[in-house]
Amino acid sequence: MGAPINTPWILCGNFNNGLNTENRIRQPVTAREIQGFQEMINNLQLTPLRSTGWYFTWCNKQPVASRVYSKIDWALGNFQWLKQYRHIEADFLNPGVSDHSPILLRFFQERRLHPKPFKLFSNVMEHPEFHAILSRNLFDKENEILVEIDKWGSIEDQALTQKSRANWIMYGDTNSKYFHAQLNIRHSKNTITSIYIDTGIKLTDPMHVEAEFIAFFKR
Repeated sequence: MGAPINTPWILCGNFNNGLNTENRIRQPVTAREIQGFQEMINNLQLTPLRSTGWYFTWCNKQPVASRVYSKIDWALGNFQWLKQYRHIEADFLNPGVSDHSPILLRFFQERRLHPKPFKLFSNVMEHPEFHAILSRNLFDKENEILVEIDKWGSIEDQALTQKSRANWIMYGDTNSKYFHAQLNIRHSKNTITSIYIDTGIKLTDPMHVEAEFIAFFKR
C-alpha cells in the first residue's frame, strides 16, 4: 500500500485506463470502467503530477472516422514526492511514431512577476486545526498564520474538498499529509509556467509568457 510508505515514490507509464469520463473521445467511458483505477489511486494515496503537453496521451491512429483518443498514460506521486519535488512536472511529448506520448519529467521554476492576491475561502475555516492555529499565533506569529491560510486556500472547487474529506475518513490521521498534497498539486496546476505560440515554439520564461498573453489579447 502507498499510504505507509514514508519515502518519495512515483509511478509513470501506461495504465491503460482513465480517471474520469473526459479522458477519452470517440468512445464512451463507463463509471465501472474507471472505478478500479480510481480506487487504486485513493488507496495508495497518489496524485497525478502537474502536466503539460498533450492531454490525450494515446491514439489508435485509425482513419478519422474511427479514430479514438485517450488519456491512459499518467505520472503519479505520493505526498513525500510532491513535498520534495514540487517543482517537477510531467511533460507529455509528441507521440511521433508511437501511439503513446513519451513522458518527460522536468523541473519548472515558479516565478511570479506580480504579487499574488490574498484570498480566504470559507471552507478553510472548517479545517479542524484552523482555530487552534489562529489562537496560538494571533499575537506573535501573524506571518506563520498567513502561510498556513495560503496553504489551505488553494481549494477552488467543492469536488476536491469532498474527495479529500472522504479519504480523510477512510484513512484517518495519515490523510493530513494526503490532504495537503492535494492542495499543493492544485496550487501548482493553477500556475502557468509554459505556453506554445502559433509557430509551435514553447515559451517558458515568465516575461515571454506574459508578453505573449498581452500581445494575443491586443490582437
